[in-house]
Order: sequence, then C-alpha cells, then structure tokens
Amino acid sequence: MDIFECIRTRRSIRKYKEKPVEWDKVVNLLEAGKFAPSAGNLQDVQFLVVKDEGKRKKISRSFPAAKMDGKSANTYYYML
Repeated sequence: MDIFECIRTRRSIRKYKEKPVEWDKVVNLLEAGKFAPSAGNLQDVQFLVVKDEGKRKKISRSFPAAKMDGKSANTYYYML
C-alpha cells in the first residue's frame, strides 16, 4: 500500500471491542512510539500502560485530559 492509498482509506475508529489487545502488539506499538518524531527531536515522551480497570477509572478522574485524547503533558496513557 502506498502512502496516498493509506491516506485515502484511513478511518477513525470510535467504537471499540471489549477484546483485550495482545501484549506483543502493545509492546510493538510502544517500541514504534519511542522512535516517532517529536518537537525539537527530543523524544522525551514516556508511556504508561494501565491494564487494571479500577486504576484506569481512577486515572481518568485524576487527569481529565487523559479521558478524551489519552494524553497529559508528555505522558501518553493507554487505557487497555
């Protein structure tokens, strides 16, 4: 698939399944995220994976920005 086909056929998923994501896929995505471009090429992001439902709810209440877009400052919260 070339870049233009990828752009033309992209979709935004807003309805998610309850099925957990396989851990090896999570690790691959986090590895890719470490090498993604950043402002000033600093790559100063940190990733936090939260699998426990109770902890996810607590984080959502504590960090309102984490609720909708999944980010707060330079830490990205992946609610799995």
